[in-house]
Amino acid sequence: MNDSKDPKWLAYLYRNHSFDELVRWTRLMRYFRFHRAIGGHANDGDELLCALRSRDDADVSEIFTELGIPVREVDAQEVDSALRAGRPNRYGANNQWLSRIAQPGTIVISGVSVSVYVRAEQTELSLSGASGDYFQVDELDVHNALRVETAMAGVANRVVLPPRAGEHCFSIP
Repeated sequence: MNDSKDPKWLAYLYRNHSFDELVRWTRLMRYFRFHRAIGGHANDGDELLCALRSRDDADVSEIFTELGIPVREVDAQEVDSALRAGRPNRYGANNQWLSRIAQPGTIVISGVSVSVYVRAEQTELSLSGASGDYFQVDELDVHNALRVETAMAGVANRVVLPPRAGEHCFSIP
């Protein structure tokens, strides 16, 4: 939970959803948490976020398989292109091991559109915009998160709470 007493931060955090509503959502969902947008130039939106611990391609492949996400290997040309462009890979700095599994992007789990992104230490699932505004989260997104959670029994031991450190990720003790 955010312990900040800064009135500007609290006004921003609870602008669209009250403390009580966020607590209720948090108690309903086992794996997803409300993540408040960074905002400003970040051009991001609020989301319901779930993180699953994944440290290498074997972990990622296991998660994808369990959730019914196709595992697509990155071909040599894609790897060479990333290395030539000097793009850091998701597991570390330039010139380190480069994952051979492609980012899946937006996929469907339990009939729900979910954005999936693999980071250095975790695979993230995020939901937002079920009512049409992809910068907002509402009750329909919570309902969708609960539907996705029903498909997550095989990866429950990988859940990381909170999914991201910091005050933007709402949690309760």
